[in-house]
Amino acid sequence: MPLSAGHPTLITDLKNAYEAARADGEAADADATIIIGDLADAVGDAIHTYMETALVITVGSPGIIPMAPPQFTTMPSGVYSSPGPTTATGEITFPGGDVQTLKGDIEDAYLNAKADGEPSNAKADDIIGTLANDMMTAIHTFALTAEVETDVTLTGGAVVAGTIVGTSVVVGSSLPGTGEGEGFLS
Repeated sequence: MPLSAGHPTLITDLKNAYEAARADGEAADADATIIIGDLADAVGDAIHTYMETALVITVGSPGIIPMAPPQFTTMPSGVYSSPGPTTATGEITFPGGDVQTLKGDIEDAYLNAKADGEPSNAKADDIIGTLANDMMTAIHTFALTAEVETDVTLTGGAVVAGTIVGTSVVVGSSLPGTGEGEGFLS
């Protein structure tokens, strides 16, 4: 599913993490080190859950392989009419300066929350909701900068259109092959 489908869960998980930190901080025996550690764990879990909603989209070729050399026929050699069954594995990277942008966006979110909390009539629930939304936006924007590279394996058996042998059209199937793909998160 696309990352946008993870928005509701992400904002809820982040809001719950901040509310728990606030509640822990209001306790008489509050320990800032423990609160920060718990908050970091909760925010990390929220981001991890969100990133798992990602749909990896690859753009590549299964390796289109002519089925017969053109010099043996009066018609062009056969080509895939569909890519056939493929499997792909790969990794997601963030190669640009996107991590610094994410850090700046998070810092801005915290600074905005601090400013929103300065008036004497500030409402903590409103501040937490705004902060959670700002964090969701920062993380989502960062995630969409990911680059995906995959190795693709064509298992074969795809329908081939064109000639295999001779001048008449003979339907055939593809052989196994490999290729590479590049893509993005949606």
